[in-house]
Amino acid sequence: MKKRVCIKDIAREAGMDKSTVSRALKKSPLVKPETQKRIQDLAEAMGYQPDPGLSALAAYKARSKMRTFQANLALIGAGYTPEQFEELFHLAELHRFLKEEATKSGYQIELHCPDTTTKAQRQLSRVLYHRGIRGLIILHSKIPTKEMGFAWKFFSNIMLLKPEHKPFMHCVSVHQQNLMFQALENVHRYGYKQPGLIVPKPTLDTSDQEWPDAFYLASTHFGFPIPKSYFVFDGRKSMKEIGNDFRTWQRKNRIDVAIHVGRGLFKDNIKNFGYSPPRHLGFIATDLDYDDQQTSGLYRSRQQIAKITIDIISGMIQRGEKGRQDSPYSLNVEASWREGNTLQNQ
Repeated sequence: MKKRVCIKDIAREAGMDKSTVSRALKKSPLVKPETQKRIQDLAEAMGYQPDPGLSALAAYKARSKMRTFQANLALIGAGYTPEQFEELFHLAELHRFLKEEATKSGYQIELHCPDTTTKAQRQLSRVLYHRGIRGLIILHSKIPTKEMGFAWKFFSNIMLLKPEHKPFMHCVSVHQQNLMFQALENVHRYGYKQPGLIVPKPTLDTSDQEWPDAFYLASTHFGFPIPKSYFVFDGRKSMKEIGNDFRTWQRKNRIDVAIHVGRGLFKDNIKNFGYSPPRHLGFIATDLDYDDQQTSGLYRSRQQIAKITIDIISGMIQRGEKGRQDSPYSLNVEASWREGNTLQNQ
């Protein structure tokens, strides 16, 4: 009976240690591509076939033990500031979940908010590479990735939150347009006639006109009249001034249901302005907290977004996929609707 060729036989023939051969056969990024090909060609010529029993045992052991540190990842927030990742709820929560999911997979993640110039980003690329960063998670911003100066070829790259036109990297996204269609579909179901949009100023500053554009498009689709304006919630103003502005906006546009781009907590502000949802005004939040069962609106699981993102980029690093992707895809994570008690049939 012919003896099975094993890894130590290939290592002896190649003049390398067993660990290098094992990594090469698994296409590890720790082994140079030319070395991988040489070992894989040699293994094929020698008739090597992986032992399914040993492979299963190795996989079981890998699942049974705590993953150790593999490499660093970087979350890139070009155009953002570190303070925004502390002050803005959606960025703070996303950052926290990314760190948690990265740790589970044996990675560490760093936050970097670089200058928007290509020169600064090119310099940061060199710093990140020599710091052991092997994967970049690019947070969507006003700056198209095509205009960024990162040395993409040295990293595995993925974009987060919103795909671009003609992208060159994979993207895990939550489409504003999809969220707004879900919200207005339920507005229509309850029989409201005139929805209005509330956008916090920090959100408007980082997303430009994307939320208003999504609102106007969805309103047209469901046959709602387009209000003359949307309401910008500017936290720098006093609550008295904000309340006066809100009441003026609501009466002028005859808004009967308000859609807030953000958390359900904003309904408390509306109560302070003299409205009691849903009796005086319907209310929808597009970004409900996990434990908020009282507000009608949409729940976006940032933990799920983070898990999918880390799974994808981890696989890319393991396979040695770097630079621009030939066939980039966008994976949209849908939000779930919660009935709550801030809407009523009209």
